[in-house]
Amino acid sequence: MKKILLSILAFAMSFTISNAQNIKSDWANLCGTVSEIGNSYGQSQIDHYATNNKGEIFYSYVFYTGKGFEYAQYGNSEKLYGYPNSTKPNGNLNFGMNKIDKDGNLLLAVHSDRGYYEKGSCFIAATPDGGAVITLKARLADETLDPEGKETLLRLHTTADPNYTYTIEEPGISKGKGWQSRAYILKLDKEGKVEWKKNLTWDSTPTANDKSRSNMLAFGGIQVGADGNIYTSGIFASPLTIEGNDKVYEPIIPDNWNYDFVQNTAGSNFLAKFDMNGNCKWVMTSDKSRTLKNAKAMNMAADNEAVYM
Repeated sequence: MKKILLSILAFAMSFTISNAQNIKSDWANLCGTVSEIGNSYGQSQIDHYATNNKGEIFYSYVFYTGKGFEYAQYGNSEKLYGYPNSTKPNGNLNFGMNKIDKDGNLLLAVHSDRGYYEKGSCFIAATPDGGAVITLKARLADETLDPEGKETLLRLHTTADPNYTYTIEEPGISKGKGWQSRAYILKLDKEGKVEWKKNLTWDSTPTANDKSRSNMLAFGGIQVGADGNIYTSGIFASPLTIEGNDKVYEPIIPDNWNYDFVQNTAGSNFLAKFDMNGNCKWVMTSDKSRTLKNAKAMNMAADNEAVYM
């Protein structure tokens, strides 16, 4: 029996290796950190990707200011840098989005140079007009103001127009109040310029017994349905408002919850629908069911008939 099993295993391995040698790659690109700035550590992370009916590929990522981010193909590269903060050369964890064609050529790069963006929160979906919708969750970098003394949470640039800058200021979340996060949905046009923004708001101000309120909202994905509408999901453990909808959504959490949203997730899930112009059509939550513990949507899909989480 052992000889038979070993023979089957050997055949399976040889079959796998043989087929692996026949796999053909049309193209490959290198993307990751570059280290011309400072002596700090660097890290980059691809978050999510999406495609449209033209075969164009969008992918979102985060990278530390101190290292920058580089996309390279066939010897050509695009390097992006953020703005170092006043205390550490690594500065911000910046957001970026690249758009490439079906052959891997870089068409567009969008990136921030202010704000500290949460890994795993930069979900992306392609839109029929050649643009994209993205989810972003951010806080001030090390609770510091920008060089002009403003509480700038997002400053976005696009390679399609070197003179274009899109800025979001959030007064009242500066140093001394602890980390406070904000969450947005942004619609970008085909050149990476912002067409509209929607806020998701919850009380993220830390308290003595609840120091991680910034973590009490997490995105679970974003998709564009065949009907052209936009769907986004997530989990919340603090009263939530979604711009364009008048209701305040109350989460259900256990009476004895320790407010540790990272290690002991609790709360309610939400699913929101927007049209392509950013109008909120409806919001669904799980607040009428039993409490969810350690459960949240991790990604989404949509077709002609349904949304899947």
